[in-house]
Amino acid sequence: MLPSLMIGHLLHNPFPGNVFRNRIRDVVPADDFPHRLARLASEHRMGHPEAFDGLVRESRERIFSMLLRSVKDPGTAEDLLQETYVRAYRGLGSLKDTQACERWLYQIAGNLAKDHLRRLQVERRVLRDAEAVEEAPVAPESGEDLRALILQAVDELPDRHREVFLLREVQGLGHAEIARTLGVPEGTVWSRLSFARKTLQEKLRARMDR
Repeated sequence: MLPSLMIGHLLHNPFPGNVFRNRIRDVVPADDFPHRLARLASEHRMGHPEAFDGLVRESRERIFSMLLRSVKDPGTAEDLLQETYVRAYRGLGSLKDTQACERWLYQIAGNLAKDHLRRLQVERRVLRDAEAVEEAPVAPESGEDLRALILQAVDELPDRHREVFLLREVQGLGHAEIARTLGVPEGTVWSRLSFARKTLQEKLRARMDR
């Protein structure tokens, strides 16, 4: 079973009787969550495929709760939860210290939540800019329509302008940081960012007027 399909199955099915998971719990005390995860991570790296199943089942409720507190939407939290375990599955073999597995999982989930919230901030900021240009724009049919319009408009920016816009609005870098990252003068960052914002405003206004 492919990792994403396997993880989806684990996330949406009740806990089955799992001999492997029970064996781990016999060795590690039931209230010692970090050690349980560390043991499962070690077993996975030693070639036991059941261990990752156990890791998902042991941690999913806690990770989901953390994501839900961050994004405030159950559907989004579910999507981010699955992506957390997809990334964990791919990266667990390179985790140097399995004792840090709990912290590592929370870090993956936390970064995904931060990226999601940053994308929302970009969409809201672009929308505010568009509304400032057009006093009474024609609203799209739904929030999903608006999201698609914004993302498409960003994708259509010239590469060098889109790069600056995303570093500023998604990554949250300051103008000086962006200049150092790209190796360009700070004035160039300001001009590219200004161009990107103006272009997005014009594209959104034109499309919402259709």
